[in-house]
Amino acid sequence: CFPALAPAPEGASGPKGEPAEREGPPLRILLVDDDPIILETLPIVLDFMGHTVLTASRGQEALDRIAAGLEVDLVVLDHNMPGLSGAETLVRLRELRRALPVILSTGFLEAGVEDLVRSLPGVWLLNKPYALPVLRQKLQAVQELR
Repeated sequence: CFPALAPAPEGASGPKGEPAEREGPPLRILLVDDDPIILETLPIVLDFMGHTVLTASRGQEALDRIAAGLEVDLVVLDHNMPGLSGAETLVRLRELRRALPVILSTGFLEAGVEDLVRSLPGVWLLNKPYALPVLRQKLQAVQELR
């Protein structure tokens, strides 16, 4: 599912493609998605917003990296992936780092996922295709936790 990112509001970016001014501290983000288009495009957008992005194409890869000591401020996690689903990965991430903020993204919401997200502090749901203002809002919520 290709992210449909809406244009930034007028004046949100500087001249000649300079990054938009951040509303909070830069985040170190682990993006977990099996879609190569998302893994190629979303880091560009997040980098433009001033954040650092690392990627993983499977839930287990993300878990292995976190278990090995990778320090990130946020995980953006696709729900519908082969192998471990986003929900399964989320539960295991919480076993490794209880307070790690997670944005669970999905284009298709399965029963029970919304309840899981509501039951865990520091977890947000982001529907695909991504809308830039909504993505910014979720990132700002994470920045406010820091």
